[in-house]
Amino acid sequence: MSSEPAIAYLDERHPKCANILRAIKPTENTELLIGSSKERGACRVQFGDAVSAVLDKTSKEENQGKVMVIDSDLEGSTGLSGIHKSHPEYVILRVI
Repeated sequence: MSSEPAIAYLDERHPKCANILRAIKPTENTELLIGSSKERGACRVQFGDAVSAVLDKTSKEENQGKVMVIDSDLEGSTGLSGIHKSHPEYVILRVI
C-alpha cells in the first residue's frame, strides 16, 4: 500500500507527521509470514492452550483464588474453549 496519499493529506495539515512517514524505509525482511493454519493454530487458540498447559502443571490449591475465566458465550472466538475443556472448574459462564 502506498503511503503517498497519506503524506499528501498530512503535508498541509500536519507536516511533522508527513515527515515521519517520509522517513520510514522498507525493511529487508525476507521472512514469509503466512498466518495461522490447522497445523499452527490461531493465536487465540494457542493462548488458550498455553494457559491450559500452565494449569496442568500447577495444583488446584495453588490456583484457587488466582485463576478465573469468565466467558460470555464467546469462548470459541476468544480461544478460551481449551481452558473450559481441560479445566472447567475455573470457568464461569455468564450470558447477558
